[in-house]
Amino acid sequence: MLYSITFVSSIILVTNNFVYKYIQLCMPSFLQIYWSPKWLVIIVAINAAIVLNWIAMSTFCGWPSAGFIHFVTEYGLNVLHFDLRNSTFMGISMKYGLTPVTLSLLIEALLLVLVLGGIGLLCAMNIHLCLKQNSMSTRTRRMHRQMLTLLLLQTGCPLLLLHAPLYTMYALLFTGATSPEILNYVIGILMALFPFVCPMITLTFMKDYRNFLLIKLFLRKMQRTDTSTIILKKGIDNGKPVFVVPRTITRISV
Repeated sequence: MLYSITFVSSIILVTNNFVYKYIQLCMPSFLQIYWSPKWLVIIVAINAAIVLNWIAMSTFCGWPSAGFIHFVTEYGLNVLHFDLRNSTFMGISMKYGLTPVTLSLLIEALLLVLVLGGIGLLCAMNIHLCLKQNSMSTRTRRMHRQMLTLLLLQTGCPLLLLHAPLYTMYALLFTGATSPEILNYVIGILMALFPFVCPMITLTFMKDYRNFLLIKLFLRKMQRTDTSTIILKKGIDNGKPVFVVPRTITRISV
């Protein structure tokens, strides 16, 4: 259950970020929908429906039948020499327990995830074109490009570590092909790396987050910079109004 939520939430969050960035740069007149309580409820409801749809697919399609449990336990004992009789597991089999209804739900959920990925890719292409065509300062353009690069990496991370292994397993399921033993280890390693790699990408590209974490871990000393504060005071000199400008130095932590 936790894996199902993590899997589908990874692409939902990235797609939402792409859509928001696209509206912010290319369609700013529609940005007000994110300030409307009604639209926020609609957006949350759509995201929740997608998550629940994926959970329903994982539950109804992956819940093992008696025949599937018998097949897996016998295969584990005779081939892998591993006892699964006291273990909890889920799985999908074209031979054991997969009905036309559950097969339709499986295909629908997979197509939905592919559509979400396509929306993110389409938004990324439009954002890139918008940055090339619109006139803006060099600093602003650089910040937007940095954010676009971060979004692309945040898309590639779950795509490589979560979605590619899953689609490989589904390809083996529908084609009936036999996977080499090393593929099982590669899929497990890729999925296990996701919780580590995804935050590291954000910390690498977001300087403020990176500096904050390094300071909290005592890997970097807190730096202090001198800034001047100007205070304007109105006074009288020989009957004429004047402004006295004392300069003070303030120590500010960065």
